[in-house]
Amino acid sequence: MKKKKKKFFQGALSTILIMCVIVMFLSFIFSLFGFEGYETYISNNTLESSLVTVNNIFSVNGFKYIFTNSITNFKLFEPLVLLIISLVGISIADTSGMLDPVFLPLRKIKGSFLSFIVILLGVCITFFGNFSYVILFPLIALLYKKIGRSPILGILTVFLGITLGYGTGIMFNYDSYVLGSLTQASAIVEVDKDYTFSLVSTEYIMVISTFIISIILTHLVDKKISVYFKKHEVVNSDNKFSYPVFVLFGVLLLILVYMIIPGLPFSGLLLDSGSVRYIDKLFGSNSPFANSFVCIYSLILSICGLFYGYLNGIRTSDVYTKGISKTFDGLGYLFVLMFFASQLQGLIEWTNVGTILGSRMIDFMSNLQLSGAFLIVIFFIIIVIMSILIPSTSTKWILASPVVVPLFMRSNITPDFTQFVFQVADSVGKGLTPVFAYFIVMIGFMQKYVGEEDRSVNMVDTLRMTLPVTLIIGLVWIAIVVLWFISGLPIGINGFSTL
Repeated sequence: MKKKKKKFFQGALSTILIMCVIVMFLSFIFSLFGFEGYETYISNNTLESSLVTVNNIFSVNGFKYIFTNSITNFKLFEPLVLLIISLVGISIADTSGMLDPVFLPLRKIKGSFLSFIVILLGVCITFFGNFSYVILFPLIALLYKKIGRSPILGILTVFLGITLGYGTGIMFNYDSYVLGSLTQASAIVEVDKDYTFSLVSTEYIMVISTFIISIILTHLVDKKISVYFKKHEVVNSDNKFSYPVFVLFGVLLLILVYMIIPGLPFSGLLLDSGSVRYIDKLFGSNSPFANSFVCIYSLILSICGLFYGYLNGIRTSDVYTKGISKTFDGLGYLFVLMFFASQLQGLIEWTNVGTILGSRMIDFMSNLQLSGAFLIVIFFIIIVIMSILIPSTSTKWILASPVVVPLFMRSNITPDFTQFVFQVADSVGKGLTPVFAYFIVMIGFMQKYVGEEDRSVNMVDTLRMTLPVTLIIGLVWIAIVVLWFISGLPIGINGFSTL
C-alpha cells in the first residue's frame, strides 16, 4: 500500500492538484496577513507604482471564479488546439509512408550526433516561438521510434533543446522584439532618452552561445538521460523517396514565402497590412501568418502526404482516418493534464500570488546596492525563481523591466545585455517549473509511448532526469554572461555589455 501511495503522489496530475492547493492556501495566508506588493509600470513617460493585493480564493469572489472560469481557462490554454492541429498533419504524412524514406536513413547516424542535431534544431526553431514545441514533439518522437531509439528520449531531448535555448538562437524571435520595446521604454523613461533597442545588438553572443549550449547539452543528454532508455528494433520499410513529392513540397514552400513577402504583385497575403514594421506584419497579434502558422504547417504536410500516398496506391480516405485515430491513441491523459494545468495557471493569475512574490523579489534585488557581475548573477537567480510561478516571459519582463533596466544602466550595464541575461535566465527557469504549459504537454505526450519502455514517465522521475541537466546548463549560462561581461567583447552589431 505504501508503494502505491508513493507512486500516486509522483504522478503529474497529483502534482498539479497539489500545486493548485498550495496556491489556494498561499492566497488565503497572504490575504490574512495583508501581504502585498507594488508593481512598477510606465505611464505618460514616467515610472509609476500601483499596489497589488492578493485575491483570496477562499472568498465569495474566489468560489465564483472557480465555478465560472474553469471552461474558459481550458479554452484559452494555448497548446491544446495547436497540438491537435499539428498531430493531424503529421499523422497523414506518416500514414502515407512519406516520412519513412526521410527518417530511416538517420538510423546510421551516431546517437550523440543525432542528439546534437535535435538540440540545435530545437534552439534554432525558437525563432517561431512556442510553435516549436507542438511541431517538434510529435515529429521527433516519430523520428526516434522509426530509427530504433526511445520516443520518450526524443521528446525529452527536444524539450531541453527548445527550452534551455529559448533565450538565444541563430536569429532573434518575436519575443525578443516584444521584450525590446519594453526595454527601450524603460531605458528612455529614467536614464537615456536617446536609447534605441536593436534586434541585432546581441547577435554575436547569441550565435556563439547557441553552439556552446548545444554541445554541452548534447553531452549531458547522452550521459545523464539516454542511459535510462533502451534501444528498439528498427522496422524496415519499402517506401521509396519520391521526387515529385519533393518538388510539390518545394512549390508549396515557395508559395508560402511569396505570401509573406511585401511589395510584390498579389504577395503579402499572410501579413498584417495594418502594421508598420515587417516583424509586426509577420508575427504580430493580428498577423494571418502568426495566427495560422500551425495550420499552414499541418496543411503542407497533409497535402504532401496525400500526394505521396496517391502515388503509392493509397486511394481511400479510410486509411487516413484510421491513421489519424491511431495517432491520437494514448493521448487522453494529456488532455486531462491540460485541463488541470489550465486551472493552475488561472489560479496563479487570478490570485496575484505570482505577481506579488515576483515584485517583492525585484524590490529586494534593487535594494542590495550591487553592481557588475554580482548584480548579473543575483538577477539571473531571481528570474529563475520567479519563473516557478510565472513562466510567461512577457509577464515577467513587464514586471521587472521598469525597475531592472534603469538599475543596470546606472551600474554601467547596457539594456541590450540586460535583456539577454533576462531571456536566458527565463529559459532556465522554464526548464525547472512544472507550471510551464509545455512541460505539462511533454509529460502527457510521453505517456503515449510509456508502454514501449521499462522507464516510467511520472512527474518525479522526469524531474529527476531533467533537473540536473537544467541546473548545469544554468551554471553554464551564468559563466557565459559573466565572462562575456568581464571581457568587454561586443555582444552584437553595435552592441556591448557595458555603456
